[in-house]
Amino acid sequence: MAHESVERAKAQGGLLSTPQLEYIEWLCDPQRQGSKKEWARDHGFAESTIFRWQNDRWFKAAYEQRLAELNVSPDRIQAVVDALWAAASRGDTKAASLYLQYVDRLQPKRVVIEDARVASLSDDELRAELDALLGDS
Repeated sequence: MAHESVERAKAQGGLLSTPQLEYIEWLCDPQRQGSKKEWARDHGFAESTIFRWQNDRWFKAAYEQRLAELNVSPDRIQAVVDALWAAASRGDTKAASLYLQYVDRLQPKRVVIEDARVASLSDDELRAELDALLGDS
């Protein structure tokens, strides 16, 4: 079955034919079987036809768009994170470093605001400012 972006392209009257869109899906499938030549033969096309498709600017744009969609897929990202965790738990320090960088990216960041005016306050003045902010005056 074709991916939803292929179906969307068909519905929008895209410039690519159904076989071209199906070929893009096949190219993007990491578990695809066979060669490009076999795909062409199995679908009734000459090998030169699919090479011509691949040189077409519309085909290239659709192919690149589909790859971009796949590369930001949450499933793919999670698979990589899982692999990093597995490698890190076996002692791979590079994987551990990358995993921790990824996890840190998900944590909310604290913003530290330095106010030069505060640095010049005495302890008593600072307490008074704090009390005023907290409403304990």
